[in-house]
Amino acid sequence: MKQTIKVTTDASGAYSTTEMVNPPGPFGFTVSLKAKLLSPEATTITGTLDINGAKGKPTNDTKNFHAQTGQEIDLGKWKLAGGDNILKVAGQTSPVRANVDLSIEVRASL
Repeated sequence: MKQTIKVTTDASGAYSTTEMVNPPGPFGFTVSLKAKLLSPEATTITGTLDINGAKGKPTNDTKNFHAQTGQEIDLGKWKLAGGDNILKVAGQTSPVRANVDLSIEVRASL
C-alpha cells in the first residue's frame, strides 16, 4: 500500500492535518514513512508526526522532524492496525512561507 498526503501551510507558515490511513487486510502492518518538502526554495520545515490505530491500538510515539526544500527524510517504521489508523502532522516553516507543500508518502509493508 502506498498513500501520499499533501499539506499546505496557511498565511503564517503553519500547517496541520489529520488523515485516515487504511492498510488493506485485517492484520496489523509495519509502515515506513517518508516526508519531502516540495516547495518553495530556501525553506526549512519543522514539525511533528503521529500515527495510531483509530481504536487506540497500536500506539506509536510522536516523532519530530526537520527538512529543507527537496530533502526527503525517513521517519522510520510505525505499527498500524489492520483497518482504520489516524495520522496527524503539524508544524511551521522557516522563514514564514504561505502555500508551502509538504508531501508525506506512506508505504505499508508486512
